[in-house]
Amino acid sequence: MSAAGSAYAHARAGLARFRTWDRHRGGFRLVVRYGYRPDTGPGVSEATAVPDGRLLVLERGFTAGVDNTVRLRPADPRHATDGSGT
Repeated sequence: MSAAGSAYAHARAGLARFRTWDRHRGGFRLVVRYGYRPDTGPGVSEATAVPDGRLLVLERGFTAGVDNTVRLRPADPRHATDGSGT
């Protein structure tokens, strides 16, 4: 998975979806989709692939009276279940 080949969609019900796409006959096709559940509060702001196949996921959020929350977490899709059928 490369940074150019992965993207995430909006979070729904606390679950962010990461997708891997391949070039196919002048277009793109979905190869696999994974779910990522951020901690309660922050949401996924950005994600990027690293050379070993993992993702670095940036979670950001704001809570009144607490301030900003920023977390950088590794995620390993190599051990995830393909959620393309969901």
